[in-house]
Amino acid sequence: MFNELLAQQFPRILTQACRDVHSPFYGCFDRNWWHYRIRDFSSIMLQQGGYFAFQYSKLLGFEVHKEQLRELAKASAIFWNHRAGKKGAFEEYYPWEQGYPPLAFSSLAMAKLVAQDVVFVDEIETGLRKAAKQLQERFEYQAGNQQVAGLAALGVIRKIFPELVDEDKYIQIKQKTLALQNAEGWYTEYDGPDLGYLSVTLDCLFDLYDFTGDHDYLESAEKGMDFLHDMITRFQGSTGMHNARNTDYIVPYGIFRFLEHEDEVYSKKATEIVAIIYENLDSKTHFFRAVDDRYWIHYIGHSIARAQLLMNRLKTPKFGRNKYQPTDRIYEKSGYIFRTLPESETRILVSGKKGGIFTLFNKEKQLVSNFGWIARDGNKVFVNHWWANDWKFAADDKKIHIEGFLYPHKEKISKPVLHMGLRIVSLLFGSRLTGMLRNVLIFKSKSSTIAFERKIDLAGEEVIVTDIIDNIEKKVQLRRAPRASRRHVASADSWHQEDFILLEIEEPSEMIIRKDKKAVITTTYKI
Repeated sequence: MFNELLAQQFPRILTQACRDVHSPFYGCFDRNWWHYRIRDFSSIMLQQGGYFAFQYSKLLGFEVHKEQLRELAKASAIFWNHRAGKKGAFEEYYPWEQGYPPLAFSSLAMAKLVAQDVVFVDEIETGLRKAAKQLQERFEYQAGNQQVAGLAALGVIRKIFPELVDEDKYIQIKQKTLALQNAEGWYTEYDGPDLGYLSVTLDCLFDLYDFTGDHDYLESAEKGMDFLHDMITRFQGSTGMHNARNTDYIVPYGIFRFLEHEDEVYSKKATEIVAIIYENLDSKTHFFRAVDDRYWIHYIGHSIARAQLLMNRLKTPKFGRNKYQPTDRIYEKSGYIFRTLPESETRILVSGKKGGIFTLFNKEKQLVSNFGWIARDGNKVFVNHWWANDWKFAADDKKIHIEGFLYPHKEKISKPVLHMGLRIVSLLFGSRLTGMLRNVLIFKSKSSTIAFERKIDLAGEEVIVTDIIDNIEKKVQLRRAPRASRRHVASADSWHQEDFILLEIEEPSEMIIRKDKKAVITTTYKI
């Protein structure tokens, strides 16, 4: 299924690596550092490229490169060890960062290379010791996929180098990590669910299950699979901007593991997801076509390679979509609202905790998305397209109601003086800086005083949307929001066709009434 895609990416991924065995940079996967020299540190996150190279060495059609790929993978681990031993190690975005994602993901990849006899444990012992110590001292509450990856790294290190991991501490971290999973099945990602990062979490849960044999991890993966399947089959695709972290892609390995699940219910769910998400891989608009090289090296590339290796050893399953059944549901925890238009197969997905953004769709395609409004006052903007737990929502069969307050946002411009200050502060405070940066770039401590109310009426062949924006000055400009979110969340913001085309139906009618400090906008969509 993925062979052609992997073959296309093979030269791009290897281009990122220093392949000169005589170079001191041999095994480094950060081309911006070792070749272009436009960065003054090497991002340790990118050393996962070595694990990707190792997976390629096992793929059919790459036998001729097997030894060179294994040697490159080994070199990536040795280079990782060199970087991990430095002060302020585990850098991703800036020097001396001590970031949790690079700690978790890169350590997991390197530990698996040891477990699979690509590199000897004593060749990267320094890095493993440092990683194990930090993984037992730190915990990531706000991004579930990162914490599960960290636990997986700890689980693999515990298997190959048991004296580095305290057993009681490991059990405590395990319990805290599994507690991050919501009753609906999703792991919290900056206050809400994200299908893309949930699929990454599934990959890591299966790593934990494989290296520990602990069925708690399999049960957690099953709960995640239930939510993933329910959302994808209802929406007939990836939910994209309805995710808390705006992620378009779904990585396949954890999903493909369910193809060999002993319970046929889960193997059937896997076949249905695969048919919906990956059947159009040849399409120029498929989300894998828009993923940048950084994330191919990160976890996307090796997830695809591992899924293909799994396919190679399984009997070819029959992938088939489930019958399109427009059933309605409200997810109380995540705020998702699915409703069907009366006497129609057209459906609507509304994100109640993301300011009421919505998408109209049917069994064939998405028809239109509405991402709300941008209120601009000078160089500051106020938006409703912002995931937060403060939004209130309610729905019945024919009406959906969302209310709250717009969130303020001001773009932070990257400048040399800011980067210089960042380096000084990170050198002094290390990982303690991360929380402060997240509060500036990702979270908002409070909303504005500009009230926003959205009423959606599902009236036969029409959808009538009434937006009320209150407490705005006359000088404030109102503009319809594009697909892009103002929230800074990697790895989001890949190109999507909705960047250019939000409508697959007739242009809606619009009426705007502004009086005093209130604006009432009525938008009517004819289906």
